[in-house]
Amino acid sequence: MGQWEASTALNLGPIHRVRRVIFPQAWALMIPMLTNLLIQLLKGSALATFIFLQDVNFFTEQLRRSTNDVFFSYTVGLLVYFAIAYVLTLGMNALEVRAKNRLGAGPSLREVLNLAPVPVSAKGGAA
Repeated sequence: MGQWEASTALNLGPIHRVRRVIFPQAWALMIPMLTNLLIQLLKGSALATFIFLQDVNFFTEQLRRSTNDVFFSYTVGLLVYFAIAYVLTLGMNALEVRAKNRLGAGPSLREVLNLAPVPVSAKGGAA
């Protein structure tokens, strides 16, 4: 509510209020829920099954027929399916980090992906 009043005080129009003030803050809060929804849609949607998962199921069935090993072929299918979901989750997490950084509420994506150790201060504790 305070952001709406502040943007009104700055004489922003209703469209600019939402686009410049309200939506960027709401976007950073919506991304984790959208990630869960994306994974649920990937698993349960009939559209996803026809577009992509049909290919994974076809590959798994072909592997099962060629190896005559049901456990191995469905394990490979499970791993492929897990990799797809994991890549989607990593992408959405990167989007969340970027959105929060643009609001000044978190580290940048470059800082998150930096694998350098945390510097230790002179007092012996982590900085």
